[in-house]
Amino acid sequence: MRLEPGRPLPPGMRHLAAGLVSLALTAGAWPAPAATRGELLAAATRVADRLAAVKPLGRNWEDVPYLSGALLLADEIERDRPGAGAPLASRVEAAIGGGNPVVTHGDYAGYAQAALELYARTPPADEARRAALLAATDGPLAFARRALRTPPAAGPPVEPWWVEGGYGVRFWQDDLFTQPPGLAMRGSSRDGMPADAEARALAYEWIEAYVFDHRPASLDERERAVPSARSRAGFLLWDPARELFRHDPSGTTDGPFWGRGNGWVGFGLATAARFLDAPYDAGRYESVLDRTAIRGLLSRLAGSLAARRTSDGGWGTDLLRFDDQAAESSATGLITFFLARGMNEGWLDREVYLPVVLKAQALLISRVDDEGDLTGIQPPGTGPDGTVTSSDDPVVNVNYGVGAFLLATAELSRLPAAELARMEEEASRPVDRDPLSRTWLAGVPPRLEPVELTLSNRNDIEVRAEFEQRDRTGRLLGPADQVLVAPGTTVSLEIGLPAPRTRPTSLVTIRATRDLEVSILAVKKTGALEASRWNDELRPPSFHPIVAVPLFAALTRR
Repeated sequence: MRLEPGRPLPPGMRHLAAGLVSLALTAGAWPAPAATRGELLAAATRVADRLAAVKPLGRNWEDVPYLSGALLLADEIERDRPGAGAPLASRVEAAIGGGNPVVTHGDYAGYAQAALELYARTPPADEARRAALLAATDGPLAFARRALRTPPAAGPPVEPWWVEGGYGVRFWQDDLFTQPPGLAMRGSSRDGMPADAEARALAYEWIEAYVFDHRPASLDERERAVPSARSRAGFLLWDPARELFRHDPSGTTDGPFWGRGNGWVGFGLATAARFLDAPYDAGRYESVLDRTAIRGLLSRLAGSLAARRTSDGGWGTDLLRFDDQAAESSATGLITFFLARGMNEGWLDREVYLPVVLKAQALLISRVDDEGDLTGIQPPGTGPDGTVTSSDDPVVNVNYGVGAFLLATAELSRLPAAELARMEEEASRPVDRDPLSRTWLAGVPPRLEPVELTLSNRNDIEVRAEFEQRDRTGRLLGPADQVLVAPGTTVSLEIGLPAPRTRPTSLVTIRATRDLEVSILAVKKTGALEASRWNDELRPPSFHPIVAVPLFAALTRR
């Protein structure tokens, strides 16, 4: 059937949207056999214990995902069986030890996030243990201060240093994983964290200096390694055309775009945003990305990643070659965690990303062999060539692969049982490479009813959009409608008024495959308008605009 731009799809082709609210999900609606929370936690525990039995655990970058993943797993186990997560937490604490008092390479600072997670788990009455855990993060804090804020004019170089010349940062996307989460945690007051103002400011500055270019105009590479310019000079690692992160500033829009590298970024920024609960006030930069802006960037990254899945439902080593690669396990685990965390925190659309994470999680579980080892992990330093190994490899340390599995599996275990019940069915579905990855919400005041939706497409390609209406309990008022909006056009659609005595609209949700300009008009609910649409004999209605906001900006306090 030919679809005509600007016209709704025929009723037979409409999707029934599950929606944003869990009230729309009903137990038993999906007949396929299910993964359960208990099965997921058991699988993750088996993999975690197997790695600890065959490989040493440290606190370098390779181990950091395992440290954080094991703690997240321990928390979920504790919810079901108090005390049962203690062995995992003790394993992590032993690996952290006293931390690294002196840090000269960013790869050795990432453990700070696990140390601070343990700090938050420790009762305030245990002052000595909390003080020791906080002191273990002093080295990473001093490293960030030196890396971001000490130019050559301020003193002699540090040797050895992770950047040639003894100053600054290396501007790799990996560093958005190892640095901002620990700094944001130390700077937060959430969950009993220390609320260290300097650490919070450094977290903001690290993210800002990697997304945007703050390198000074200098011919001295030592000076350019320190992001000291107050104003932004365009994007640095973020590629707005691909909506992906480059590995380093030398990358171009032609790629390659590294799968695990974008997983590092998704994990790091999603975790940091959760703890950036106070504004930036250091004044070193004219502006920085705040929590809402970070999540806005992540929502774009999420949409791009959902469109670049491999045919088996995960993510490969080169995100531009999704057609001819199998998924790589560490990239798939990190990205699955990032998407599931966004769903669970409410700033990624559950309707869009639930099928994505369920299919990816099913793939990850299938990668665990009979011994409990995780297969399909890309070794360090191999580039986007698709080389993979197993977590028990005696030569190379790929502990991060197991860590990514633990993070994803523990985060997905938090999904409601009715959602987990869909895993096998979603695993059997083909990959959708044009997802409805943009979401807007419009709350409708009680005395108004929406009557017109306008969508403007400024893109150079056609955009598919879907809209639905819900009442205040979250129940759908009818099937979701779809429309195609041609490039450079505007489409206005009448939204039907409910019949008398039906439930009024409280929320309008709009989803689209690309950015759109969205506007909604509403009218006051008078007796005449509640009975029928107005006509020439009725007094013309007074229209009221309703603001539709992006989903990532709708829940700014979370």
